[in-house]
Amino acid sequence: MAKNAKQRQQKLAAKNARRNRRKMIKAKPVALATRIEQAAHWPIVSAKVSGDLFEQGIGPVVLVRQAVNGTTAFAHFLVDTWCLGVKDVFVNIFNRDQAAARASELSSRMGGMKNVSPEYLKKLILKSFEYSLSLGIPPAEDFAPCWKILDGIDESLCHNEFEFGKDDKPMFIAGPHDGPARIRQVMDALVQTCGTDNFDYMLPIDPAEVHHGELYDRDGNLIDLDLLANGGEFDDEYDDSDGDAFPAHFGNQIKLASRPEKK
Repeated sequence: MAKNAKQRQQKLAAKNARRNRRKMIKAKPVALATRIEQAAHWPIVSAKVSGDLFEQGIGPVVLVRQAVNGTTAFAHFLVDTWCLGVKDVFVNIFNRDQAAARASELSSRMGGMKNVSPEYLKKLILKSFEYSLSLGIPPAEDFAPCWKILDGIDESLCHNEFEFGKDDKPMFIAGPHDGPARIRQVMDALVQTCGTDNFDYMLPIDPAEVHHGELYDRDGNLIDLDLLANGGEFDDEYDDSDGDAFPAHFGNQIKLASRPEKK
């Protein structure tokens, strides 16, 4: 009997632990959103933008707020000025000691950042968001709650104007974490809003799939580039973890390398 009672207690404890974990997982986004709203009232201590953001087409935009007790909120927006707008965003909130370490890390990694006014920073993020939305491309998933960190900043005080796109049209460059589904989503949106001839794009292609200036799938079948330009199917199992992929232009700028001859 004692053994059975002990087993029941262990099962009950495990069940309660699972229930508590589920509660924590569900509560975490709400708790973070609440903390972001609280941090939006803290004084701004830093606003920085990548120095070559418009030349490179993508770069970090960072706002830092700090409470009187030293608790610090670091808001990171990855802004794509050529196409995707706010591609990624997250807000981290640290205590005084953690914030000091984080600030030191950021200063070493973001040497190319330039100081801007908070109004400039918010207007840049807002206009990049509006640009991508005009192309049918939504912002990063966490954009809405993280946007709250910019509350109280009046972007209308910034008189700078920003030009988006590259050479007067969108330029989509798929990043290493953009999977086939995401690529299809963006390509379909660009075709719908711009037409097939009014945007450029660069996609990661496995060199082994390119032969004599033509693109072949894993089974050796020729891929129709026009199909790709119109949101055709991609290989969902394609894995670029070995880093062998290279960017190749399609659509308006077809530049494919030939497969190297085997020795």
